Amino acid sequence: MKKHTFEEVEACIAENPIFALSQLTSEKKIFPASEKSIQEAEALLGLKFPKDYRTFLAKWGVLEFTYTYSSDIYGIVLDNAQAYGDPSVVFLTLKGREFAKLPHQYIAIYSDEGDEYWCIDTNDPNESVIAWDFFERCVARKIADSFLNVLYQFAANERRVKRDENGHLLNEKNTQYEEVNEIND
Repeated sequence: MKKHTFEEVEACIAENPIFALSQLTSEKKIFPASEKSIQEAEALLGLKFPKDYRTFLAKWGVLEFTYTYSSDIYGIVLDNAQAYGDPSVVFLTLKGREFAKLPHQYIAIYSDEGDEYWCIDTNDPNESVIAWDFFERCVARKIADSFLNVLYQFAANERRVKRDENGHLLNEKNTQYEEVNEIND
C-alpha cells in the first residue's frame, strides 16, 4: 500500500475550512509542539519518537477529528509535554504501560474508547500502527503500514463532514468526497 505524505494530509485539511475553525475553537487547539517539548515528552517516555510522528507534533501538536465521532490523534497539548489527560501522548502511553502492559516500544496515539490503543511501533522504520488490546494485553491486529496512512485516512474522511450554518454537525455526509478506508481490519 502507498505511504501517504504530509502534503496529502495538509491538502485534505485545506479542503475543509470548517476543520481548521473547529480546531481553533476546541479546548485542545492546534498548537505546534516545540523541539524542547518533544524532547521532554521523549524523556518522560524513555524513547525517541519516529520521524513522521515528530513532524506531526511540530506541525499540529494534536488533532481532533469528528468524521465518525470525536477522535483525537494524541500528541503534545498546548506545547506542554506534561499535560495530564486526553489527548496527551505521554498520559495515554504511560496509562497503557501501567494498566494494559503496553510494551515500551509502542507510543499510544489513539484510544478506541478504552478497549484498544492504536500505537506506533517505534522499532519499525515505517512507523506501522498496531491495535493494542487493553484487556487481553496483546497486539490485536495491525492497523496500518504507517502513521501517515492513519493520519491521511482521518484527514481525508474529515472532508465528508457537513455542518449547518451554526457549525453544528449534521447527520449527512458531503458526498463530493468518497470515503477513504485504508486501515487494515
